[in-house]
Amino acid sequence: MKPNSKPPFLCLMVAICCISTLLINTACQSVSGYPTAPISAKSEIPVLKQYLTSDVIANYIALSGSGADAQRAYRDEVVDARMRVIDINFDNFREQLNIGYNVTEVGADVAALGLGAAGTLTGAAGTKAILAAIATGVAGTRTSIDKNLYYQKTITALISQMEAGRKAVKVRVETGLGNPVSEYSLITALSDVDDYYDAGSIPSAVNSITLTSGSSQAVSDTQISAAMERRAQ
Repeated sequence: MKPNSKPPFLCLMVAICCISTLLINTACQSVSGYPTAPISAKSEIPVLKQYLTSDVIANYIALSGSGADAQRAYRDEVVDARMRVIDINFDNFREQLNIGYNVTEVGADVAALGLGAAGTLTGAAGTKAILAAIATGVAGTRTSIDKNLYYQKTITALISQMEAGRKAVKVRVETGLGNPVSEYSLITALSDVDDYYDAGSIPSAVNSITLTSGSSQAVSDTQISAAMERRAQ
């Protein structure tokens, strides 16, 4: 082996690694789909902590002597605060779901392309074979990840269902807040707020999609049976 044959290869590999890293970092920023927020919404949560404790129920009951208006105002403050915190956490959750898939996909693509390029530019047959095998392994890993990440093809549908479910519960909450505490107490409102949180979860979205699909199939089965009966007459 020539004394100067190894350094150029090492330089090539270092260059490819640097380029791949740069591409991955750039891709991660560009495919997230979310611009940089002017202020972090999470900074609001510490201010709202006073409404996130179990003391709110005792405080609400204590206000019964101050009149229904005082209780109603406090009820609304607690509900608005808790829903705001849920919204902040849901927005972060939704962003992470999108970014999580994009980084996995782009990272594997760039790694496979970089290794493939190294195999093409390298002269040694043995080195080419090694790099080709590694590139195949990386591509295979990406395929495995794609198959096992259950939200790969359904993430958009799941997020859409979560948002629809949240809006449906929010209508119920806002309608309730329009009523006096004698008709919509803080206890009832907190139960609806829990439903609002749950509607923004993947299990809830999957369950809703399943129920909708099952209901649609039942309707279709009934229509098919009726059509077949008419045809048989």
